[in-house]
Amino acid sequence: MEDLRLDLLPKIRIMAQNHAGGQHPWTTMDDQELLKSAGLYGRDIVTGEEGFNLAAIMLLGKDDVILNVAPTYVTDALVRKVNVDRYDDREIIKTNLIESYSQLLDFGRKNLPDKFFLEPNPKNPLIASFFRNIGYADQLGSGVRKLFKYSKYYSGKDPLFVEDDVFRIIVPLDDAYSFDYGIEAGSSKVIESNNADKMPINADKMPINAGKTLVNSLSAQQNSIIQFAKETGSIKSRQVEELLGVKQRRARRILGELVNMGILERQGAYKSTVYVLKN
Repeated sequence: MEDLRLDLLPKIRIMAQNHAGGQHPWTTMDDQELLKSAGLYGRDIVTGEEGFNLAAIMLLGKDDVILNVAPTYVTDALVRKVNVDRYDDREIIKTNLIESYSQLLDFGRKNLPDKFFLEPNPKNPLIASFFRNIGYADQLGSGVRKLFKYSKYYSGKDPLFVEDDVFRIIVPLDDAYSFDYGIEAGSSKVIESNNADKMPINADKMPINAGKTLVNSLSAQQNSIIQFAKETGSIKSRQVEELLGVKQRRARRILGELVNMGILERQGAYKSTVYVLKN
């Protein structure tokens, strides 16, 4: 057992207990019993030898042990938003699957919009069962369906699966897209604001700019943003939050409306993103 990260088991017991609603058999088992119960320790029916299997190493193995057993194992996470030829941020993860999940989740929170979901899709049944016990995965076969489901939150498009020497999953991103609000570039939509004003637009056939848009056709919040951008030359999402007294999601939503209407133009990326009046 010296090859395993047994220090992770207390955390795993708590996760299993919480996921089960307060009671889980693992909470009363010692380390050896837990690993056997999870199917990570067993007997080879061919050789008769007993020991930990590959699933145990991948889930809980120490980094040097994983490197020795599976030298090509790596999770390479890339974000391509501005520099699409190379990448804007990268995380190379070579540790056990329990900690890999946490590191990948942190990487996603850092680079993706405020809503972020991570649904692992393990093919090894022992790993899948272990993940289900601690709440990291649902029933077998649901992972791919959820990838298609949650990809809609970031761009309205389906993910891409590239199965080659290196298996890749590509999730398209679109900062101006809002799944909750239903804004899609190039399509007819109804823009809604807090005061229930509605204005149908078509981004392809009805280009609108700040000089041609009637003030009366905009909401008070939209007019406040436009006035601020006129006076200062640009506006940021955080400034919209403070100006209107709204949360980040609502601020981005209103800015997305104005971008779709052709009034504002988005410039920059990440924390340096600003919105300026479109000429």
